[in-house]
Amino acid sequence: MTIAAIVISVILALLLAAAGIPKLLGVASATSTADHLQVSSALYRVIGACECAASVGLIVGSVWWSPLAAAAAVGVTVLMIGAVIAHLRVKDAAAKLAPALLALALAVAALVLAIARLS
Repeated sequence: MTIAAIVISVILALLLAAAGIPKLLGVASATSTADHLQVSSALYRVIGACECAASVGLIVGSVWWSPLAAAAAVGVTVLMIGAVIAHLRVKDAAAKLAPALLALALAVAALVLAIARLS
């Protein structure tokens, strides 16, 4: 189960870093997405910072300290629920909703595995 937790956490961490860094840096494609989702650019940067922090927390937690992985997975779960709601609110097609749903599923899996490692 430890290997599964590490693999899922690393995959999720890579996805979060890939999504979070452009938001944090205010890249044009990220600001365009923020405008589409009707989210302020300042809030979108905060979301990007949270995604980057969660990415680090997942990797460090999955390798060295399981409570950190669990906390990061909780944070990602909350972020991705918010992402799904944001996409639904603007009536995005399923293709635009899919990455948030995938990240949500991985976050829940990472959380379950992190909790299992704690006990």
